Amino acid sequence: MADRFFISRPLKIVALIHSVMFAAAVAAVTCALGVSAAAVAPRAVAAGSYAIQDTTSGLFVVSYDAKKALVPTVATVAEATVFQIGSLASGSQFMRNYELNKLVTADSSGTVPFESSRDTIGSFESFDFDAVTGGYRIRALSNSLFATTTSSGLVNGATVSNFTTYAVVSAETPATQGATVASLTYIQDYATGLYLTQDAAGAITASATSNATATTFLLSTTGSSTTVTTIESQTNGLFLTAHDTGDQTLAASAAAASTWEQFSFFGIFVQGAGSVYKIKSKSNGLYLKTTANGVVNSAYSQLSGTLYKVWQANPGRV
Repeated sequence: MADRFFISRPLKIVALIHSVMFAAAVAAVTCALGVSAAAVAPRAVAAGSYAIQDTTSGLFVVSYDAKKALVPTVATVAEATVFQIGSLASGSQFMRNYELNKLVTADSSGTVPFESSRDTIGSFESFDFDAVTGGYRIRALSNSLFATTTSSGLVNGATVSNFTTYAVVSAETPATQGATVASLTYIQDYATGLYLTQDAAGAITASATSNATATTFLLSTTGSSTTVTTIESQTNGLFLTAHDTGDQTLAASAAAASTWEQFSFFGIFVQGAGSVYKIKSKSNGLYLKTTANGVVNSAYSQLSGTLYKVWQANPGRV
């Protein structure tokens, strides 16, 4: 028994020395990198739906059809693009833009902004989220550099000394399956109760107090798609058009339907509300919202778009 003790004790001491030397080596390396080992926890984001916030500016990231680059643009999480963050077998993570159903990719050059544009996951679509003080640093596996915010958006060109810290904020997962909506209808702003109507120039506003003075619209699916819809005014027989800048009031002004005259309706469940939708314009990928000057297609997110109720037209009922 004593022999075993005196044989094993030196071995324990050697193992302890090795352990201390290893810890010191790790500390030296992390110190050389300018990072505290205690301050970094790689791949720390639980799988879920998130908005991404630049903690320096306080702005949240948007990425949509017309501008796929990830750019901190909006002030609230309600306006932000929602991303699915999930884990890979490698231990790294991916980001998928729900609205576009596209993966976020980071070019190996480190000068091209992150964008929502890929369908399959490779090294360019793989990231590590390291917990740091105040949020996370995002490392792109395409070149092992970190994300930082530039005027063009997020780029993976930073080192441990100049990365941007980002917060990931839990967000509501948007509806992604478009609805089939085809009928003669009135469209009502659900929040205000006012119906859409067109003025003499064809501009669309939410200003009618009942369907008696509202414009009647014919909703029709386009081509082989059952979830892309055109909206045709029955007042002048022209299609609603949504400019790709998103800052112009929708107008019943197009004789034929092309991209600017196409919309997707996303059904939203509201207890007792009936058929209510968020409406997305195909011209720029943004949602319709009611403003004081009329209906525009400028809402970056589904959550920030106006909720509209679609009534089947029934003359004589108010």
